[in-house]
Amino acid sequence: MTQSPAPAPAPVVDVTNVHFIDQCGSNFLFRGAEPLTGSTPNWQFNYGGLKESIAKAATAAKVKLPENYRIIDISLLQLENSDEIPKVQTEYQYFQDHPDQGEFHFWETNGTSLCPIGRSFPNIAFRNWLAINLDSWMDDTLVHRIETLRSWLEKPGPATVIFAHCHGGDDRTGELAGAYYMRFLKMSWEDMNALNQKFAGQPFGCNNYRATLWYCIYLVEKLGYQLNYNQVFDCNGGQGWGILAECRPDT
Repeated sequence: MTQSPAPAPAPVVDVTNVHFIDQCGSNFLFRGAEPLTGSTPNWQFNYGGLKESIAKAATAAKVKLPENYRIIDISLLQLENSDEIPKVQTEYQYFQDHPDQGEFHFWETNGTSLCPIGRSFPNIAFRNWLAINLDSWMDDTLVHRIETLRSWLEKPGPATVIFAHCHGGDDRTGELAGAYYMRFLKMSWEDMNALNQKFAGQPFGCNNYRATLWYCIYLVEKLGYQLNYNQVFDCNGGQGWGILAECRPDT
């Protein structure tokens, strides 16, 4: 990987990193950073700050929110990161204590170190079979999750804002949002990568990039989408970013 220096991480629950994704009727989907204030182990769920950031992001997208809505809060954090356990617990407990304000879901997101393009899979038929059956082996069950997001958006009932987030709203959030962009907003693989990079100020994480690439191949091979998944783009390896050598179609 050819590395470039990485900028500082995105701020927590800031309008610059909360973004509108989609709307169905009175239901809305947004992405962003973790909606918490405080520090370990004393985190607090920033309900007021989250609603303010959502409102500003809606205004920027020229979307009109209803005056009152419930929140479906989706955390994409990882329990393997010990510092993230109290954050997940804080969000869980908030909605246990305030069920009138919405509900909490935990979708742990790790991405994958397995690249579907390049030397790892000289047998393309086998690779495509894995992509078609993606949820049977990849822990981030993107097929199920993306369909679930859409079903929540289309569900009649009280106005609802779905807010999906990780820590900074970039990598793990970029995986989930990127898959949704391609599936339901018909965004190209290229444009999805560009939008994730625009929102994050850098490419999204390599494990998450690879997981989203698998999902892109699923869309092509299972659902017949026209997406050029052989295009390669930068991803963020933590210390910098660049194109993964093993993810080039000619390797």
